[in-house]
Amino acid sequence: MNTSAANGTIIGVLPYKLLPYCVFPVQTECIVAMWLWKVVPVALLAFGTIGNILSLSVLSRRRMRVHTISIYLMFLAVSDLAFMYSSIIRMTLLRLSDYDLRNMSLIVCMFQQWLSYTSAGFSAWLLVFVTVERTIYIAWPLKAKRKITRKNAVVSSILLLLMMALFAGYIPFAFKMKEVNEKETRANETVVIKTDTVCVAEDNAVDTFRTGLWTILNRVFLNITPTVLIFTGDVIAALALYLQNRKRKSMVGRETLSALDAKRAAAAKMLMFLCSFFLVTTTPYIIFPVIKTVFFSATDNGTYARLQLAHAVAYIMLSANFSFNFWLYFVSGSLFKSEWKMMMTSLIKRCNCCVNRLTNADDNENNVGNEE
Repeated sequence: MNTSAANGTIIGVLPYKLLPYCVFPVQTECIVAMWLWKVVPVALLAFGTIGNILSLSVLSRRRMRVHTISIYLMFLAVSDLAFMYSSIIRMTLLRLSDYDLRNMSLIVCMFQQWLSYTSAGFSAWLLVFVTVERTIYIAWPLKAKRKITRKNAVVSSILLLLMMALFAGYIPFAFKMKEVNEKETRANETVVIKTDTVCVAEDNAVDTFRTGLWTILNRVFLNITPTVLIFTGDVIAALALYLQNRKRKSMVGRETLSALDAKRAAAAKMLMFLCSFFLVTTTPYIIFPVIKTVFFSATDNGTYARLQLAHAVAYIMLSANFSFNFWLYFVSGSLFKSEWKMMMTSLIKRCNCCVNRLTNADDNENNVGNEE
């Protein structure tokens, strides 16, 4: 079998193409990682696109728009779509073929990473807002009526989007397009055989900030802080609901749930589903730098192959956080599910009406033809 170590890629007679970063001899972990990158991101992209569009369709209906949480979740659906198409496609192509979408044009080079960071941070902090709203509603329902309004939800979401865009606003100035020559030595002479225009980091203070302080700020403000706040809100909401149920059961004549208690329980159920899924899917990627340092510090091929597999699993779990929200709403939200059923019933009725009209029109034409 012929192999090449120049690009870390096998060029032999294997019946499949390996990841660009896998080297000979082939490790099982690299093959598993390759198939994960080939299958799962495409499925997540399709699943997430359909799910987020359906979420927007349901949440934008008149009955749903009156709820402030619908405002946050509509922004979340758009933000999730932005992340999937700015990050998942690029990462999949990069891991499978070593092709970087940033090399397409100067605009993509400058703004792809900015859009990824902005949308990822926006989605995470929107879930923080959802957690805070649901926690206030569960623990302090009287305050919720005064503080939680649709206007406040819209204003806070827009301000949050601007903050995230500004937080990552340096990124377009950190990259540029540059011509790179691929050279080859022939008969003691170096010949340029190919010239590519690629996206590279600027060699200036902005890039120093990007590779230094920004890495810490990104982890703290876009990863760790939202995770801690969401977990804390979950604990407070669960504790408040437990105490309320305990108090209700201790009162004579209050063994059954009141309408308010039922709404609190439904809010808690949706909050637990959303936030638990967020914590489970994002935590591996957040702590991945620590995992990499502790478990994958060796430089042998086997360790590097296991690193590729661990990174694939962590990134795919992160991507799942942006793809499954519709299905979580459907499972956990009774109002969302009932509105979805009403929307589908209305759509089916409209389709049947259109079919009946077309059928009647054809019948009328046939009758006219017969009379003639």
